[in-house]
Formats: sequence, C-alpha cells, structure tokens
Amino acid sequence: MKKISALFFAFVFVFSVTSVLASNSANNRNQNSARLRICQTREATIKNRTERIMNMASAMIDNFEIKSQKVQVFYSKNVIPKGKTVSNYGNLVADVQTKKNVVLVELSKARAEAESFSCTGNEPQKSMQDFRKYMLEVNTALKNYRTSVKNLIVAVRTAANAGIKS
Repeated sequence: MKKISALFFAFVFVFSVTSVLASNSANNRNQNSARLRICQTREATIKNRTERIMNMASAMIDNFEIKSQKVQVFYSKNVIPKGKTVSNYGNLVADVQTKKNVVLVELSKARAEAESFSCTGNEPQKSMQDFRKYMLEVNTALKNYRTSVKNLIVAVRTAANAGIKS
C-alpha cells in the first residue's frame, strides 16, 4: 500500500510538473504570437516613418549641397575677380565634400537596416535599435556637414566683405 501511494504521489508530481511546463511553453507561444501580431500591425507605420526620416535626411543633404554650390559659384564669379581670396578655400571645399560623403555612407547604412526590417525576422526590436543607432550617426554627420558648409560660407563672406567699411 505504501508503495502504491508513493508511486501515486510520484505520478501526480510528474504529471503536475509536466502540465506546468506545457502551460508555460503555451503561454510563451501565446505571448510571442501576440507580440508578432502587434509588430505586424505596426510594421507599415514603422516602414512609413523610417521612409519619411530618410527622405528628410536626403532633403537636408540636397539643401546643403545647393548652398555649397551657390557659395562656390559666388566665390569664383564675384570674390576672385575682385582680387580677394580665401587662403584655405581648397581645404574648406574638400572638407564639405568629405563630410557629405560621410553622411551618404551613414545614410546608406540606415536605409539598408530600414529595408531589412521585418516582424518575422529574428530580432525585430534589435533591428529597430540598430536603425535608431544609424540614424543618430546620420544626425551627427549632418550636423558636421552643416558646420562645414557654414564655415565655407563665413570664409567666403568674410573675404568678400574684406576692405568694405560700414
């Protein structure tokens, strides 16, 4: 009788542990499927948002490029003919181009990460964190690019206004 009751309790114990483990794995599957459904409902929004961010960064690059080109044309048509020059003009123009190239590289990394985002991928949250990291790098590169363009503008304007008394 004692053997039967001990065997019965062992059977009940194993059965209860197995059912708890099975219910835990079922809960994990339910949680994962719920997360997947939530991610999939937000996936289109996430992709649209990332595309808008990318377009905004591209527009900023275009804007800085236009300003840089206008300053370079102004320098060659108005400043040089008056006999005025900027001593480090070549370095400033090269710095602007270098900073633009850095922005383009960082933007291409961010774009590749955004395009590869999928809720069914291995780690969608990590993918979004990587995209955010790349966009922070793009932001820093854009600030540096803007500063280079601004330095070029200031140098050319200073040279153009040299000798003019107000």
